[in-house]
Amino acid sequence: MSDETSEKRSSSTGWVTGMVVALILYILAPGPFGLLMKKELIRHDSTVGKAILFCFWPLGKLSEKAKPVESFYDAYFKALGIDFG
Repeated sequence: MSDETSEKRSSSTGWVTGMVVALILYILAPGPFGLLMKKELIRHDSTVGKAILFCFWPLGKLSEKAKPVESFYDAYFKALGIDFG
């Protein structure tokens, strides 16, 4: 009985850890993609550029509505040397 419980706990811990890591990567991903767009390795008007902008649209809306999120991204982009002007 305890082996079954520990397996379930281990499985759920793995899922939670995986989701937290995925969320952190999603939150930090606009930085590297912003650098690639700044260097024009990815163009805004290309299919890839449009897909990336579509994927990060929720973060943009959240940044517009929540001042702490906007402050975080301003500092994050400034640290990476990105100025969207």
